[in-house]
Amino acid sequence: MIIGEPDKQQQIQVTDLYNEICIEASSLEAYLQMMFAENEQLINIDFLSELLDSSNPETLLRSKWINHKNINIPGVDMVKFMNSDLLEIPKYEEILAGINYLKELLVKAQSLKFKFSLQKLVDAEGYFTLTEEFHNQLHESGIVYTENEQQNQVLQAITELKDAINKVCNLGLLPVNNLANISFRFDRHVLKRTNQKFNPFELNPRMFYTTLRHIPKV
Repeated sequence: MIIGEPDKQQQIQVTDLYNEICIEASSLEAYLQMMFAENEQLINIDFLSELLDSSNPETLLRSKWINHKNINIPGVDMVKFMNSDLLEIPKYEEILAGINYLKELLVKAQSLKFKFSLQKLVDAEGYFTLTEEFHNQLHESGIVYTENEQQNQVLQAITELKDAINKVCNLGLLPVNNLANISFRFDRHVLKRTNQKFNPFELNPRMFYTTLRHIPKV
């Protein structure tokens, strides 16, 4: 049984962040295409992921550029040349800045407790976008379910109590701001305010992890 629906504000926050990730990934991809203008097929989601996963994207970029240009100077240490200022790479600084910023956004996404791979943000035409799979998975991640029949029975009882409390509040017979008047064990971890005039209380989806944690989860 469903205990609670997704938190709309959190879902908006996650959506906005991943939308920014798509924009930055598209921008980074465009810079990489400028860098490898004669060989754009090198630029794909796998290469982008390789850059983001690399602990040293500077060296990886320089190495790819040398191979791309087929640079080989007899008598010259190519490792030293690769790391020198003599190597001129178009949009090099912009690409590095884009990689670092995209990494920051992906770390921030993890802090919101919703992880969705960059590969899955690419649509059928190869563009970065919030796909249908993203929206479905985000919505599903915010739904909280009971885990067994005992929790189902407890949830049904609390739901009936919540409906009764809301009805009494709606009739003006109970002070909405004083939940303690009706709370013998229940608190904001079981019933929480909705900030609405009517039906001022709703179920707290975390009830089985707080006040009712003694109810078995398996």
